[in-house]
Amino acid sequence: MTIEKIKHAIKKLPPNELTEFRQWFEEYHAQTNKASDLAEMKATLKKLRGSFKGTGLTKALMKEKEFEKRY
Repeated sequence: MTIEKIKHAIKKLPPNELTEFRQWFEEYHAQTNKASDLAEMKATLKKLRGSFKGTGLTKALMKEKEFEKRY
């Protein structure tokens, strides 16, 4: 299905179904963003672990915990 067909189909939805679609899409979008945020967070943590290598485990864990609190 093309984007144009999807747009056309959405324009044909009655108001109540459009509301239902909007709610579904917002939930879907939030789920997608969570997955992408998680992947980004894991990559950042991996970089942090590498950047603190040899400087002391306590410092690395403290930075990691600070990062986790933000998310």
